[in-house]
Amino acid sequence: MSRRQETRRDYSSLLKKVENLRSFTNLNPTDYDSSDDETMLARVCEDLTEALEATHRRLIETDTKLSVMREIAEGMLSNVRPEEALQTVSSYMHKVMGMEDVGLWLMNRETGLLQGQHTLYGDGEPRTGETSLRPCDLEGKLGASIWHMQTCVVTSEEVGRQLKIDVVGPGRPMAVVPLVSSRQWLSCREVKKCIRQECSAYLGKHGFCWETPDTLCFHEKGFEPSRKAEFCVKCDVFPLLGMLIAARGTSGEMSPGDLSMLESVAYNVAQVLESNRLYGALRVGEEFRQRILDSMGECMVGFDLSGRLQAFNRMAETVTGFSAEEVTGARSSFLIPPEEMAVSPVTRALRYGEELTAVDTVVRKRSRGSVPVRMTSRLLRDERDNVRGVIATFSDLRPVRRLEEKMRQLDRLAALGRFASSVAHEVRNPLSGIAAGIQYMSRQFGETGPEAENVKFLLREVARLERIIQDLLRITHPQELVIAEASVEDVVERALKSLGNLLTEKSLDLDMSVTGKLRLVEMDSDQIQQVFINLIKNAAEATPQGGRLKISMASVEGSDREPGGVQVTVADSGPGIRPEDADRILEPFFTTKPGGTGLGLYITHEIVRRHGGELSVANAPGSGAEFTVRLPACGPNRNESARDGGGGKRG
Repeated sequence: MSRRQETRRDYSSLLKKVENLRSFTNLNPTDYDSSDDETMLARVCEDLTEALEATHRRLIETDTKLSVMREIAEGMLSNVRPEEALQTVSSYMHKVMGMEDVGLWLMNRETGLLQGQHTLYGDGEPRTGETSLRPCDLEGKLGASIWHMQTCVVTSEEVGRQLKIDVVGPGRPMAVVPLVSSRQWLSCREVKKCIRQECSAYLGKHGFCWETPDTLCFHEKGFEPSRKAEFCVKCDVFPLLGMLIAARGTSGEMSPGDLSMLESVAYNVAQVLESNRLYGALRVGEEFRQRILDSMGECMVGFDLSGRLQAFNRMAETVTGFSAEEVTGARSSFLIPPEEMAVSPVTRALRYGEELTAVDTVVRKRSRGSVPVRMTSRLLRDERDNVRGVIATFSDLRPVRRLEEKMRQLDRLAALGRFASSVAHEVRNPLSGIAAGIQYMSRQFGETGPEAENVKFLLREVARLERIIQDLLRITHPQELVIAEASVEDVVERALKSLGNLLTEKSLDLDMSVTGKLRLVEMDSDQIQQVFINLIKNAAEATPQGGRLKISMASVEGSDREPGGVQVTVADSGPGIRPEDADRILEPFFTTKPGGTGLGLYITHEIVRRHGGELSVANAPGSGAEFTVRLPACGPNRNESARDGGGGKRG
């Protein structure tokens, strides 16, 4: 074969390829046979160059459109309501792609419905309608497109009839593009949301359950096969995310390029939808995990292997005073004092892999100082059993230690009560004899002279011992309450009359106020009178000569947890309570007065407690001390146990 014949054969092969490319390019029919070889080759190269340039331009234009589409989809589908996002995508397809009829439906896994909207664009305003439909109801080419996840072209009449929407132009071709997830799907057995946990419908690489009806577990006894589709569309392994339909004007045909472009748009929208769903599921899981951690009764902290904080629950915030936002990422030294760093369960777990249980240690507080805690540490491992961090839980020991101290105090009081009771009985009889002897001596010496003064001093001391014995007996054998409805205001006035001489001697300015109408209180009037006598007497003794004494009374509104009542506050203008004495002021035998027994406030507190009330102590604003008594009022919210506290009875 000659060289020229070989060249002509190569030219013929090239012309065949050019003819095959005509359907994908804009090449116009051309008769190359009338040209010589060099001219024909030049014309073919020129035509191919022009077609290649046009193709590149279209690719750039398409890529730009898709980039814009992705940005719009990501922005709109993530941040606004679904109907606004659908309208934005629809508007984009109309303005950029020239589609006159656009519909976009999204799959709702909970209801098993495709929900979305359809928009008709024309010369006037766009007409938009929201619709919902069941995928199970779709049939023909439209149903096959959805169930087989394949793009198809359907007539407008068929789309309008099945989707129940208004379309323009009879016989107009409309593209139907399913929105399909591209992520790796789990089998039904792992998802555990099918009709049975051991679902054999999913065949892995061999096909999906809706493509192989002969192997479905739905066909087992007791299940209606026609309901299979209802379970499929609600199943997490079903990849259908939605459906897109589009059409050009009344006479527009859907070219292969249009279908390719629509599939690209559908792919981008499906990616954003799937990302949003996965992010939503992740966020829900994270919120659920955080709620679990925050509802824990113990403090929980988590550190990575570098010792930086990764988890900090609400109880830990409450105990330490730190907030999770400010300490996340901080090293463990923010929580563990330097002197405890070497022996802390967190440090030992991070350095040596030791897991410790119920170790007493301390943690730092934000407001300086430390909190005693009982801590347990555990190594945090991944699915391959590699250590990834440390989890430490700890509980505040302060309430426990306060309770332990209270129990020790109660034990001491019980022992002291038994001892005081026996001592009081043993001392009372000889004390009565001593008092009688001193009174006999007083008659011998008369009412004047140095001996008479000594006798009076001895009688005062005997009376003081008698009061101490009476107080001890009140503690060890509380007097039975005689309950009756009474006015707190009347009881306070009787207490003031009893102390009239003391108030006059000190020239005190008494300020007594009543706010609102006071409710009646069920109480033992004599014992509550003793309460106010003790409080007013202490306040008067603490107030300097010519000072001020303030007594205020008011009603207190009730709530679901606490009944309403009456509140009485006794405030003086004395030096107030020293901070170191604030926690001990109500303890028995604690006193700051020379010659005091330290039993008055303790007995006062016990009487109020037995009435179901509260006694609180504080420094008054400015100066002086402030004692507040709160007693529950009569009514349906009255605490029954307090009403009969200490074996009380009706008067």
